[in-house]
Amino acid sequence: MSSVNGGNQNNPSNPAHGEVSLEQSTPAQPLTWGVLGTGMVASRAIVPALSHAPWARLLAVASHDQQRASALASTHGVPKAYADYQALLDDPEIACVYIALPNNEHRPWVERAAVAGKHILCEKPLGRNVAEIQAMRTICERAGVTLMEALMYRFHPRIARAQGMLLGGSIGEIELVQASFCFQMADPNNYRLRHGAGGGVLLDVGGYCVHAASSFLHAEPLATQVFSRQGRTGVDVTLAATLDFPGGRTAQITCSFITSEYQRLTLVGTHGVLELPRAFTAWKGEDAPILLSRDGGATEIIPCPPADPYALMVEAFTRAITQGAPVPYPLEESLATARIVEAMVHAARTGRREAIA
Repeated sequence: MSSVNGGNQNNPSNPAHGEVSLEQSTPAQPLTWGVLGTGMVASRAIVPALSHAPWARLLAVASHDQQRASALASTHGVPKAYADYQALLDDPEIACVYIALPNNEHRPWVERAAVAGKHILCEKPLGRNVAEIQAMRTICERAGVTLMEALMYRFHPRIARAQGMLLGGSIGEIELVQASFCFQMADPNNYRLRHGAGGGVLLDVGGYCVHAASSFLHAEPLATQVFSRQGRTGVDVTLAATLDFPGGRTAQITCSFITSEYQRLTLVGTHGVLELPRAFTAWKGEDAPILLSRDGGATEIIPCPPADPYALMVEAFTRAITQGAPVPYPLEESLATARIVEAMVHAARTGRREAIA
């Protein structure tokens, strides 16, 4: 089994931080996949993407509930439905797995998948902290398998378009990033509201905002100050933060489980502004425009065609494995985001500006 141990940021063939490059060649043989979990991401995004991809062959889905696994498999024509995650990992026909489980289950099932010799694409956040990601990386390296965090938004073509516009000087030098991801968590029993399951709005959607800020500023922040509000279950349900970047640049982040849905990524430069509505979940048939205004003038709407970032993500991961290339989103970026998030958690507790190691 070929292996790519998390990618190499120093490899000249690896795209720049925050950008994605896809090769166009199709693998001679489709890569075989299994999916652990039957929740929303698995059922609405990953299983449909893998079921219709010419470069992949989805062989199995697994759930603790046989009825859920069988129903999902039947809907999408998946040959096998397991009522046990380990049974799927023991299937010798499967080369790759997508782990779509609650946050606290990522590390144990990543490690078991690695021991089983499977390449792994794991739902975000890859780990609840830096130590978990480091432990996963170690065991995957020992097993000779590839591990990548599934941060799907960055595979949408609009992100690369915005990066290209910045490099082309469309708004001058970028000085400020504002990133928001807010929605109402209607289900009080959702694992995202349970502390033991790795819940909280920062771990759930704050990572999108943190990664976007670092990607577009092409740097890691030096310090952070955070306001966080806890809900009745003890997890953070609203968060507002400032990230201080080198050169005096700044990012402002807001995320919430208790507000109306609001997503936006705003990039403010010395001569203009780029805005990306629905920055993190524009999907399938949805339009994904970029709004450009220069020096306070009229706003230009730059259309971007609809795309499925989940399908593009699993395609990019598949191509990396079949071509023996670094994955487009290396573990160094996952670790960097985790370091920032850990500092933000500490800053929320102390109420002080905290340095980011």
